[in-house]
Amino acid sequence: MKQNLSIIITKLEGGGAERMASNLSILLSEKYNVFLIVFDSTDIKYPYEGQLIDLNIPASNNSLSRLLNLYKRVKLVRKIKKEFNIHYSISLLDGPNIVNILSKSNDKIIISVRNRLSYFIKSSLKRFRIRFLYSQADTIVSLSKEVERDLVDEFKIKSELISTIYNSCDVDHITKLANEPLEDNYKDLFDNYEVIVTVGRLEEQKAHWHLIRAFKKVKQSRPNTKLLIFGKGSLEHKLKQLVLDLELEEDVIFGGYVKNTFKYVSRSQLFAFSSIVEGLGNVILEAMACGVPVVSTDCVAGPREIISPSTDIRSRANNIEHGEYGLLTPVCDGIMHDSSFELTKEESFLAQAVLEILDNETVKEKYRKASRNRITDFSPEVISTMWTDIIGGEKNVYHN
Repeated sequence: MKQNLSIIITKLEGGGAERMASNLSILLSEKYNVFLIVFDSTDIKYPYEGQLIDLNIPASNNSLSRLLNLYKRVKLVRKIKKEFNIHYSISLLDGPNIVNILSKSNDKIIISVRNRLSYFIKSSLKRFRIRFLYSQADTIVSLSKEVERDLVDEFKIKSELISTIYNSCDVDHITKLANEPLEDNYKDLFDNYEVIVTVGRLEEQKAHWHLIRAFKKVKQSRPNTKLLIFGKGSLEHKLKQLVLDLELEEDVIFGGYVKNTFKYVSRSQLFAFSSIVEGLGNVILEAMACGVPVVSTDCVAGPREIISPSTDIRSRANNIEHGEYGLLTPVCDGIMHDSSFELTKEESFLAQAVLEILDNETVKEKYRKASRNRITDFSPEVISTMWTDIIGGEKNVYHN
């Protein structure tokens, strides 16, 4: 008889953690009765398996309301755990993790940390809160080895509590979506230009401005290139203004949020990634699943573990680094310089790495093949086995 497992997440609207919750519900539904608990079910964008339970307690910007929401969520989730006799509870992101821990009933608590928390949490009081609460979990699953190291070094969480499991990537599903036809305007774009693509929220963490500034240099060497950016976010206006100031308005296309980015990524010459901090960089995996060469900044954490897994995770690129599965460049300074400011050294390296692939068909084909080879390590079968071992208590098998 199947045991009962809950997955707790804020929403299924968008984002890497939300997508992973969706994937986990599908991966684990064959072995467990899955109950997918969301704080707010409006605007669901990802498929899921199991029974969806909507707490109907959306986020609030008011401090007092947030505390009240936390109390309500904990009370409801604890009730759900008892009512459905939940044996295991998996949560993703800080809010759901805290609710999962505080609502403990007779279940095994498994929390998932998706980012390098020390980058976002500077307050010593907040760090103490994370250390105290997260240490109450039965198991902490980190998204990458660098995220695991961050929890140990910066938050003083015992290493034996933590294991690393990467995101899964369903190549067959992505390939099916990648083969969908293009709209006429995009078909014209890919038929007539060399397209560089990137995907990610238009927020500070993703640092799209560095890629846009680097693209100016790429464009000077290869006039037939276009930069296609998919994503929405608070920096959209500033990024579009930078494009105007650089006189690239005909060459940088903002595609907004689209459900299927794979049909565009798969037809691109390369995937470029300019983040200054990550938990893993799931879009890199998805680009590899599309068989596209990858150029990424060597930000903490994730890209190095994907692109150059044989190297020390503490290493940092100080030049263009030729990894087994793509090119790494030094992480940029995170400052949004205006159009008059000379390219930084790191932005120049990013531009040079892009040009190295565009200028050389042999290099391009080498990394196309490398992408297809690497992505097999992230197959749903491999990752679901890791999760079931963690759930079943065999976490040391995959402890890093």
